[in-house]
Amino acid sequence: MKYFFVFIFCVFVSAPAFSQSNVLHNNWNDDFEMFDVENPTVEINYGVSRLKHKKFSGKLSDAGVVEIRLGFNKTNEVQKNKFIKNFHDVTIFIKNISTEINNNSNKVNEYKSETWMAGYSNNSGYGYYWGDFAIIPYNGYSFIWNSFNCPDLKPDSLNYLPEKPLLRINKNIRFGTSSEAGIKIQPFKFLTINGAFETNVVFPRYMVWKHAVSLIIEFGSQKAADEFVNEIMKSSPVAAPFISFLLKSGISYGFYKLKQENMNWPFKTEAPLTYETFKVGMTFTF
Repeated sequence: MKYFFVFIFCVFVSAPAFSQSNVLHNNWNDDFEMFDVENPTVEINYGVSRLKHKKFSGKLSDAGVVEIRLGFNKTNEVQKNKFIKNFHDVTIFIKNISTEINNNSNKVNEYKSETWMAGYSNNSGYGYYWGDFAIIPYNGYSFIWNSFNCPDLKPDSLNYLPEKPLLRINKNIRFGTSSEAGIKIQPFKFLTINGAFETNVVFPRYMVWKHAVSLIIEFGSQKAADEFVNEIMKSSPVAAPFISFLLKSGISYGFYKLKQENMNWPFKTEAPLTYETFKVGMTFTF
């Protein structure tokens, strides 16, 4: 029950933080535009993921990624400028991250693994639109349940101490988060080509209040970036989409690096299991 309330809290906190403020429709309801949906979507992605743990002395094999997302997206005009629009989508997803998918991961002395992930994602960005064709740099955040399985981990083996950091995660369901930065190229209204870099953090245990404070700091930084980009949008709208993308991507990656050492930065907490994933895919819009 604790995790259910935490998930609901995270969803509502993430909505305003990752919704771009629309200059044309700047009111309180914009923060909850995640509930104002237009177009159903199906997204399929494939990629490669690198698994890391700061306290784990072994080497985890790189893994292949297969993912499917179901959700909705919408666009709004910005400053009566039909060339630039505010893009927003929300999805639920399931993905498999496995060394069996990556044919190049069968190396000696590396730990093979399989992870199942399921969760909720909230993505947004400003895009350039020329009729149905569009280029959309975007950023996103996800809340995820993770099931990590590494059969090579054996608590009763001589390698018990080096493996200890992963034993609390192995064969258990753990909560986590992820940040994503990518570009969508839409050649047709019904089809989008996606490319993205995603960072995942899997918590060995969940500390409610420390995670809540950490989220507020991170989302507050993202919201400040939104306000800065809004000012740029007023004077230089053509530059705003990529400035927003670069600024928010930098903030997300900076917080990810801090959380590699302490999962609930700025608090001194355990190091998490992390994933760095490059992926490409297609989105079908109906």
